[in-house]
Order: sequence, then C-alpha cells, then structure tokens
Amino acid sequence: MNMNTGPLISVVVPVYNVEQYLEKCINSILHQTYEHLEIILVDDGSPDNCGAICDSYSSLDQRIKVIHKRNGGLSDARNTGLDTASGELIAFIDSDDTIMPDMVEKLYHRIETDRSDMAFCGYKQVSQNGAILSEVFLPDNVLTGFEALKVSYENQGVLFTIAWNKLYKKHLFHGIRFPVGKYHEDEFTTYKIIDQCNKISIVREELYVYYQRDNSIMQEDYSVKRLDGIEASYERYFYFKHKGGNYKELLVPEGNTFTPIYFRSKLLFKPKTQEEKKRVREIDRMARVICFDSFGNWSFYRIIKLLLPGMYILSGKIKKTKWLRLLKTEEKP
Repeated sequence: MNMNTGPLISVVVPVYNVEQYLEKCINSILHQTYEHLEIILVDDGSPDNCGAICDSYSSLDQRIKVIHKRNGGLSDARNTGLDTASGELIAFIDSDDTIMPDMVEKLYHRIETDRSDMAFCGYKQVSQNGAILSEVFLPDNVLTGFEALKVSYENQGVLFTIAWNKLYKKHLFHGIRFPVGKYHEDEFTTYKIIDQCNKISIVREELYVYYQRDNSIMQEDYSVKRLDGIEASYERYFYFKHKGGNYKELLVPEGNTFTPIYFRSKLLFKPKTQEEKKRVREIDRMARVICFDSFGNWSFYRIIKLLLPGMYILSGKIKKTKWLRLLKTEEKP
C-alpha cells in the first residue's frame, strides 16, 4: 500500500484548554505511517495558548488546517471539522489523547480489505503518569451494522459508542451531526452512523491511547449535564422502535440501559435551580413514556416513585461506602 497516494483522510481534532497535551497529540498524528492526511485543528475559542500552538504547527506542515472559532463545545467543534473536511474518510482524535503511529494505516487497510464503511480499534486508558489503567478491545471481526448494534449491548460495548477510535467513510455523516450543547454527544450520534454501515471492521489492537486526566469532564461530580445520557438512551429506544422489524430486538437491551442510568440520576443528582428542576421533570417524563411503552401501564413507574424516598435515605447513609463509589463509576464516553 502506498501511503502517499491513497485517498485523502481528514483527521478532525477539537481543541480546547489542553495546551500541555496538545503538542503530543499533534505529533502522534503527524508521524502516522499513512501520510496522505488533512489534519483539521479546530480551536474552539480556547482561553489558553492552544490557538498559538495550532498556528505554529500549521506553518511547519502544509497538511494542517487551523480553524479559530467562538467556543461552542465539543460537538460544535467536531461539526465544524466535518463541514470543512475534504477527505474521503474521517477520523476524530481528542486533543489530549494520542494515537499509535500505524493507527490510520491499519484502520484504512481493513476498510479496503473488508470493503467496509467503517473500522474501529481497541484503546488503552492511561493515567497522567503513563501507567496503563485498562485495555479495551474486541477480537478481529467483520459485522453488519445491525449486528454491531446488537453487540454494542454486550461486554466492551463502549467501543461502539465512542467516536474517537474509528475511521469512517465520509458519506456516513450525510445528514448527521453531533448535537450541539449536549453532554454524552457520542451516544446521540454513533448508533445512527453504525446503522448506515453495510460492514464494520473490528481491529483488535489497542491503537488509540486515552489519557485519564484528573480534571477531565468524566471526572466531574454528577451534574445536570449527565442527564443528557438518559435522553440519548430515550432517543435510541424510539429510533429502534420506529425502525421496526428486527430492530425490535434492541428495545429490551436499550430499556435495560435506560433503567440503571435513570436510577443513578435519581440517587446522585438533586436539582437546585428552577432550570435543573425543569430538566429533571423532562427526564421523568421520558421514564414514564418508556415504562408505559414497555409494560403497557404506569405501574412500574409508580413503583419507582414509591421506592425513591427510601433510596434517597439509603444513599445518604452509605454515600461514603464502596457501593456508592462504584455506582458513580462510568465508562469512557
């Protein structure tokens, strides 16, 4: 495979407040064995020195394009990169992470070999001091889009949800963008991309390195933003319901996804402002709708409401125990 004459691949890197990590990220992309790249650095109104770092790199390598924009969040930055991308294939890299030198080459090779629409790899979760915290992967395989949706509810299903360990054919994003202003943005989006794929290639190797920073968004306390994950599950449920046919097989596992994250929100989040209370009412309405759709009546939701006061009391008594700490633990977005 000639790494200089293959199709142009656009690598989109949203950049915000990561000046101490950014150079390492950019260098890992510049040193890819697949060289025919368009590297789009989207400076999302970063308040630190990220914008200047991006500009300095663009003067060193003509493959780099820099976009400076008003801060709009991760989804808005990714969408800006998508709208700018000229490549036939797209990859997303978070600006505080790195990729192995042959990640793009290996994912592209599998897309070509398997005639797939998308390929994804495993990843390593690494601490700030370089210690490996976890390794997440699945065996090499080729799945249809529907098969991938089914497998996404099994062990290591997080690999199907995250956006940054994948190489996509650009046409998959026709009419699809990340939801601006939403937390858990991948959960609103990736399943729609998977559903459009005839084939998806799974590469077992851990070619993406995710750095777990102490101040990353996934280390924040439970806040109103995390309720977006419940809304994403609600949207997936009715997406599958409206598709009908074999997709009805996905309603039970999605319902099983919705229930624990809804319970977690009731245990860990207590709204304070009127806006937060309004958001909780919206989430409660979603729970009622799914309960009614699943069971045909309101009884299950009534049981939940009856149990919640006791659950609040219980959570207050054991909030310092290992059980609740485990309850707060979530997978990578």
